[in-house]
Amino acid sequence: MFTLISPEGEKHELQEKEIASFARARGLNCSNLRLVAQGLRQHHKGWTSTEPPVGFTKKPYAIERYLPVTR
Repeated sequence: MFTLISPEGEKHELQEKEIASFARARGLNCSNLRLVAQGLRQHHKGWTSTEPPVGFTKKPYAIERYLPVTR
């Protein structure tokens, strides 16, 4: 079961087999939406997931990995 969040903030709970038809009905790319649902991609056309992206941690010091180095 995956939970996707629309750009308007609405939550949609889907099973793996429903993602393709869900994406087609909304004009989204099925592969990209599936990657968002699995946490392998952060967003697709404003759609996000409740799954954190792979490699993401909620520890405050870990965010430094994602910030550009400026010197």
